[in-house]
Amino acid sequence: MKQRKRKKNVVKAFEKYGEVFIDILEAILENVENFNPDEHRTFQHEFSKSIEKRFENVTKNKEVFEHFIKLMESVDFNSVAKEQNKKLKKELNEYEQKDKRFKQLYNLVYDAEKKCPNIGAFIFFMSNPIELFAKSNEPLDLISEFDSLTGEKAGKNAIRVYREVAEYVYIDYLKAVFRFVQILEGKTEIKAPIEFGNLCKQISHKLKKYGLENLVEPEAAWIRNATCHADAPYNASIQKLVLGDRTKQIKREFTPGEIMEKAMQLHSMVVDNYLNLVSYYFRKKAFNDWKEILSYTKKNMLAIINEDPKKIKVLQEMMQKGFSEIQNFSFKN
Repeated sequence: MKQRKRKKNVVKAFEKYGEVFIDILEAILENVENFNPDEHRTFQHEFSKSIEKRFENVTKNKEVFEHFIKLMESVDFNSVAKEQNKKLKKELNEYEQKDKRFKQLYNLVYDAEKKCPNIGAFIFFMSNPIELFAKSNEPLDLISEFDSLTGEKAGKNAIRVYREVAEYVYIDYLKAVFRFVQILEGKTEIKAPIEFGNLCKQISHKLKKYGLENLVEPEAAWIRNATCHADAPYNASIQKLVLGDRTKQIKREFTPGEIMEKAMQLHSMVVDNYLNLVSYYFRKKAFNDWKEILSYTKKNMLAIINEDPKKIKVLQEMMQKGFSEIQNFSFKN
């Protein structure tokens, strides 16, 4: 019974952190001389599959697996961390130069981290960044078509792009921002409204207190509601879309290009800022705050995968210590 419970706990931990762990291992392996990328991809596939199947196939490709273990043992983690931190510093500067909103988002996340260390890991995981990245690619075909369209066809294309970006991409970003704001407010029961309009309205109001209002597009809720729930006809005489709200009392005119530009502002906030910050955050944690955990895991990986009770207990204790304060919070969708 104890062995089954111990295995369940390890599996649970790896399922939660598995995808990020794979990315961290990839960064480590890039620093190993004479490493064969094909072998890495083979192992990554096998290891990822083993996480999903609860370690049933972890040693399926024995030759690749043993080669991987030897490589891990040969890596000087401290030198890797030093090199990665140099890259992270350069990346951070590039992100900040590219879009001023990145710095505000960075401040929001790391101010929340001061309230509760490692809280960003849980909030980022709730937004499922890997799935979010996949969803952000969905409207790319429509976006690429836009420049070849004119008139009403361009208008319909822009409306569709805005709708897809807002409802399937931007909303996950809004929920993450809302959760970070609640941490800053000192709340321990963290939740987010489901409706797009309520999210935008509440977040905009809260962000002003912290000087972070640029993190949310002020017109996003109104335009999204107009494109989804009200008419947005194209007026050929003025070559503009006429957007209105449900009350039919407010009418606003936009060219298709203006709607597309606003859609791309939402899209870039997620792809160029939020997802880049997620990647930066986890790599920064891996080679700094979590370095001790990863160094121990690297050193004892074979024993941990083979369920050595002593090694697993030490790893669990290290993780519990690092994430102890998060136990004071509850998260609800």
